[in-house]
Amino acid sequence: MEFATHPATNQLIPSVKQAIVDNSNRVYGTYKDLKIPQTAPVQWTTPADEKGEPQHRLLNAQALYTQHCLMCHGVNGAGDGPQAHILNPKPRDFRLGIVKYTSTEVGQKASTDDLQNVIKNGIAGTGMPAFKGLGNHEIAQIVDYVKYLALRGDTERVVSIEAAVDFSEAQASKGNRQDLLEEANRFIEEDMPPIYDEESERLFDIWKKADSPSQIVEPEGLPPAPTESSLAEPSILSIENGRRLYLSKKGQCASCHGETGKGDGEQTTQFHKRPDGSNYEEPGLHDAWGHVVKPRDLTYGVFHGGRRPIDIYRRIYAGVKGTPMPAYGTSGLSEAEIWDLVNYLLYLAGDFPEISQETFSH
Repeated sequence: MEFATHPATNQLIPSVKQAIVDNSNRVYGTYKDLKIPQTAPVQWTTPADEKGEPQHRLLNAQALYTQHCLMCHGVNGAGDGPQAHILNPKPRDFRLGIVKYTSTEVGQKASTDDLQNVIKNGIAGTGMPAFKGLGNHEIAQIVDYVKYLALRGDTERVVSIEAAVDFSEAQASKGNRQDLLEEANRFIEEDMPPIYDEESERLFDIWKKADSPSQIVEPEGLPPAPTESSLAEPSILSIENGRRLYLSKKGQCASCHGETGKGDGEQTTQFHKRPDGSNYEEPGLHDAWGHVVKPRDLTYGVFHGGRRPIDIYRRIYAGVKGTPMPAYGTSGLSEAEIWDLVNYLLYLAGDFPEISQETFSH
């Protein structure tokens, strides 16, 4: 087995494509000879080796990943393993560096704890199982390898996209190819190595930042009970205000999840645009990987990111990363309003059976 090149790399002229591969191997090694800079956000073993340098744990981690993860997530972590075609939703492609369900702030990567939680507890309602039989040390090693695949793939992707501005096959077809090849050779020799190193270090720092306590979404107060007064609108109950927000233009939850929470809102039947401005061929919402995503049927009672109140609070506050689910914590909803929404979503999911529809009738 060997790592395959990223689709973005395959759009480049041959010499630049080969340079991308060479630099990726220089920084991250090959499948049979893994390496990673010491500044990377993975754990290192002690004592040091005979050269006085610490050793990463990726070799053992690769073996664990191969045993437990490769069949779905694939060699590259591209979500294209042998079993991927039978799964819906599809296994995560790690190469964008995006994890959907996190505890971190808007725009931040997943924390180490987030990744450990996903591996240990799985993702309810999907093909991602809970690996509760693995020890904490084994889970930690798999997390390191997932980060490795994300860093390797994301670095290659970003550098390839940057190189494609001048050195894609599409660009080569527009002008003098010989002049382009000469310019490409200068780029390969002078610019690409430092660009690759700088991009790697930039991504290392972003992943490290996600483990900072300051980047964890932690509400300041405790939520009210659903039948207590709303902290945002004291004249009505928390669950009543949650329903109002759910149906309002401010919340706009019903446009995707539907008025009754069945995941059948109007956005699911409309055609939407890709990031490049072109239209998707299929109607409905799409995620960052180009897959159609159905908004959660809230009445089913299964939440991919966990159904604890704090889990749902974080989904509303920071959104679901890589999907159209927005981050309401940065778009106008207060903490008190988010807690009201949490109470109403749990009601839709079947919690609080003692609360009748008459509560909302007025």
